[in-house]
Amino acid sequence: MKNFKTVFTKATSIELSNLQIQMIYPPTEVLTPKYIDILMSNKIAAARMESFLFQTPEERYLTMMNNHPEILNTVQLYHISSYLGIQGPSLSRIRKR
Repeated sequence: MKNFKTVFTKATSIELSNLQIQMIYPPTEVLTPKYIDILMSNKIAAARMESFLFQTPEERYLTMMNNHPEILNTVQLYHISSYLGIQGPSLSRIRKR
């Protein structure tokens, strides 16, 4: 049986009413909460894919460090290397630089 660890990091949550959402987006667009989730997921996935296409592993690591510095203290390095799409020894070399 594998042991799993739950890690909580700081997050910002924004709650918008349907009226507020309708004020932001034109009324011709029907945006249900599920559709908004799909749009955000696609935006995040596209940004991640672009990072793999246009950034080196070192640039991806530095971007992660700048955007989420707390992750290094809470997530094991093999998870970070997997997320960055590199092997553990490569992550170690990048961290030494």
